[in-house]
Amino acid sequence: MSQMENRVRPRTYKYPDRKRIADLIRQHGARGTRELLARQICHNTLLIIAKEFNIELKVGRRPRKKAA
Repeated sequence: MSQMENRVRPRTYKYPDRKRIADLIRQHGARGTRELLARQICHNTLLIIAKEFNIELKVGRRPRKKAA
């Protein structure tokens, strides 16, 4: 029974991949990183990786620039 309790789904990305993604999140934010990566990755996964590496992200949308 203890094997059933300890069974969890393995992580999709190994530590070196998560660390590289975390560096991109620091530079470009979650949405920018999603656009830069060659493979598709869920936005929530990016947020989980950011939380794992203690990256603070701003909440909400940025203000738009006024039309000239």
